Amino acid sequence: LRGVPAVGRTLIATPPTWSAKPTSVAYQWQLCTATACAPLEGAIRLTLKLARRASGHTVRIAAIATFDGRTVESFSKRIAIRP
Repeated sequence: LRGVPAVGRTLIATPPTWSAKPTSVAYQWQLCTATACAPLEGAIRLTLKLARRASGHTVRIAAIATFDGRTVESFSKRIAIRP
């Protein structure tokens, strides 16, 4: 992930590299606590403008790829968001 991890700033994700070409790929940013991550509604692009609700949490992005009917998920590292 690139960008400044602070409220009001934008993070940019780089798509993962797959060994085979997927038939489709979807992205979903997630807001994480110490124990779980939940999807951020509407956050499905490779960029994310950090809202106040992200302060004090971590975020990550999930890439969900489909290969001939089989789904594979890949997750970025979590990054802590500053106020």
